[in-house]
Amino acid sequence: MILRLPHLKTKTRQRLLQIFMGIGLLFLAFLIEMVIIEPTGIYSYSLQGYKGFKIGLSREGLLREINQVKVIRQIIPCDPSDASKELKLTSRRFFEMTQGLARSDVWICRGKKNVGFLFQFEKDLLVRVLRLKSRSFEPGDFPLFEQCQPEIYQDIPGFLNRQTRHIVFHKNE
Repeated sequence: MILRLPHLKTKTRQRLLQIFMGIGLLFLAFLIEMVIIEPTGIYSYSLQGYKGFKIGLSREGLLREINQVKVIRQIIPCDPSDASKELKLTSRRFFEMTQGLARSDVWICRGKKNVGFLFQFEKDLLVRVLRLKSRSFEPGDFPLFEQCQPEIYQDIPGFLNRQTRHIVFHKNE
């Protein structure tokens, strides 16, 4: 009976390679979780904006950018002088500027895949973007992104600091 040492060396090398590959994949998964996947919460942007939603955009400019985001299917204009109707997309057509959107200082946008945005205007220019990042969206979980709340819009930063239900991430502030 001949003992094959080279065969044992090959198996040992293969086993070590498998172990190192497993550790490498675990490290890669951890890295992806920490860098790419954002945590659930509310993201506040007031200096630069978020992607195409740049601070300083006009209402018309913001509406053009919203029309570029396919997952946004609903806009709720929050006009305190008028109970404005919400706008919903039911086809591939784009949102169009309405009187309610032109008068409203706050727009709430919702869509597919748990997307939520709140846009705040001052003097006809975008001054704040709030973005909701959620893995699951149940009605009542995020009232700020579900219905108009004029009392909160006077001091959104204060409200975000006082509320304890959701983590708030202040980006580019």
